[in-house]
Amino acid sequence: MVVSILIGVWACAAQGEVVVSDGTRHTGDIELPVVRLFVPALAREVRVDPRDIVLLRTWVEHEALIRAWTFAEEGSPEKIALDENYPLRNYATELFLRDGQVLRGRVVAVSFVVAAEDEDLTFVLRAAHKGAPGQAIEDLAYVREIRMGTPPPEAALARVAGRAPGVEHLYLVRAEGGGAFAAPVGADGTFARDDMLPGTYRAVLQARRAVAAGLPGGVTRDAVRGEILRAAEGFREFFEEKKVLALAGNEVVWAFVGLARKGGTSAGQRTYLRYELWRMEKRTPRWEIRERLYLWREILPQGAAVAWPAVTVVAELSAIEVEAPLTAPALGAGLAALAGKGGSE
Repeated sequence: MVVSILIGVWACAAQGEVVVSDGTRHTGDIELPVVRLFVPALAREVRVDPRDIVLLRTWVEHEALIRAWTFAEEGSPEKIALDENYPLRNYATELFLRDGQVLRGRVVAVSFVVAAEDEDLTFVLRAAHKGAPGQAIEDLAYVREIRMGTPPPEAALARVAGRAPGVEHLYLVRAEGGGAFAAPVGADGTFARDDMLPGTYRAVLQARRAVAAGLPGGVTRDAVRGEILRAAEGFREFFEEKKVLALAGNEVVWAFVGLARKGGTSAGQRTYLRYELWRMEKRTPRWEIRERLYLWREILPQGAAVAWPAVTVVAELSAIEVEAPLTAPALGAGLAALAGKGGSE
């Protein structure tokens, strides 16, 4: 593989289109500097001439709400947890080059300008994005694509669509680098999600108080289960209650976790429930959360009893291959599991 190594940070202006995660599109002359990308496959950083780029694409590799904190006083190392969270996202980027090469990695933050018809717009490419306390994860808009030519066929995105009768929520979790994507389900049971990266996904289906989760790794041994439960209790959280609802795997463990805060927040005195997937690994001598994926949340009246859903691990949902242009995932095993728990019609 040959990659141009460039010295300096100069910008190249080329006609193109920028697609933002909030759905907006901006067309004009894109003044893009040299793109610096750390490529794990090469174990080094490369600098790419913007004139060589046909398509730059970014996706969410990991996202979480982190509890905000402050120092007890100036000069003190003591930290005080605050009753607010801030959103944090990590991104991965891939570059499709005119010579057919594809580079994947993490971009070094850089700003660029789009000279649109009415005004100049400034955007930022980044590998991580930290929001302000009180913001939601969805508030962090990012540059999803920069198109400066005709993308090659292998850059095509996929549409995932099908039927899931009785299912209320359907999520697709990217196995190759995280990211949980909701596929809205209609009243008639049909669902669809556009602009999905091809690859392997895990599916999570939710209906009423039942969940079918595609967690990989097989049955968790009793000894490992005990260690995970003890580790989860020790994690300090904004949420007062943590409930491990399902586990899979042993060397690497996937946990389906419910979180509850019953004491209210700055948004009001209500009970907040949140559901996440945790990927955990044992880093001597304890288990650590290596990846944390937000799925959905519920808000209950203050004082309402928390009824956790019954979660069933369904191996058939743990390796769904998404291919362009259209994929209709096989969800039969998951739907059967929901029916067995009284969660689907």
